[in-house]
Amino acid sequence: MKTISQLFLLIALGLSSLNGCSKSSDKEQTAETYAPLEDLIQAERQVEADLSLGFLLRSSTERVMSEFRSNLYDVRAATYLLRENPLDPFGLAQLHASYKSTEALNILQDDRTLLEDFLSKLRSAVEFVANMQGTSLDGFGDERLRTLFTQAFNLNDELGKFSSYLPAQNQAQSWKVATCGPRCGNLEYVIAQVERPGDETWLLAPRMSLPDRDQLQLTIDGSGRGPLVDVLEGKMNRRFRVLVSENFTEGQDPRSASWIDITDDLSNYPLGKIAGQFRSFKLETDLSRFRGKTLTIGMKLSAGPSEQQAERTDTQWQLTQFTIKGKGVLALAGASATP
Repeated sequence: MKTISQLFLLIALGLSSLNGCSKSSDKEQTAETYAPLEDLIQAERQVEADLSLGFLLRSSTERVMSEFRSNLYDVRAATYLLRENPLDPFGLAQLHASYKSTEALNILQDDRTLLEDFLSKLRSAVEFVANMQGTSLDGFGDERLRTLFTQAFNLNDELGKFSSYLPAQNQAQSWKVATCGPRCGNLEYVIAQVERPGDETWLLAPRMSLPDRDQLQLTIDGSGRGPLVDVLEGKMNRRFRVLVSENFTEGQDPRSASWIDITDDLSNYPLGKIAGQFRSFKLETDLSRFRGKTLTIGMKLSAGPSEQQAERTDTQWQLTQFTIKGKGVLALAGASATP
């Protein structure tokens, strides 16, 4: 069936080229009228160039590479077909199927970042043609949430794409990767500890551009032990805090940047003082209010203000995974097509 589909599109592509010879004077008008299709053609050509130079899918399996190239072929042929006749239902169906197939491929985060422009142009083209045809595409406007970014901490990868910051004169234990060994199934995680009042340590996610879409779900998996919350003047002060900054840059002292504290938005935050074993948690919140923005998510562990406590009180936090799910494409700032 795939071969028949491609043969049909090849024939249509050939007919489109022949018709184009007699309509060369209409090229500028076509480009302006069908701008999303023209943008997709340029994006597809760039992806082809990146593939040929070895910039893309270097670590992917042969199956993923084969499926991606097949999808790219279908996109190219369907786009030319629709540029000739945007009301062609077969062309739209093929373009839509190629989009969904490409989105579903098991592509590494770095590759997906490099493909951001192509996937965005592909989606825009499908929406543009669907609107022209007055067609409602099943599942296209309501895709399931998928993983846009995830970081599982392990000994081999250390902090991965994350970084840590420990202010001078702090006696806190900065974030580092560790394991609890066979007694807990060789679980690997990143851990930090604060003791002295006023101390703090930061764990910083890579700077990222969120898709301009609703339903952006942040999940932080981990566990905590010790006093997790202080009560100050009748208000709770959570020792582990999650913050968002639009002006933090890598290598900067995070305390000099502007941060929006979203800790109170987190669900499942553990309360009280946990002695002995760690208590697991899954912190979750929606990041939709930051849609379309480029930002850094920071996590700060602090021991509470010095005026509130005179004794050292150990608090430990372990994080096993950091995940953002949603729709569209999330891009990591600074990603480049480097062979």
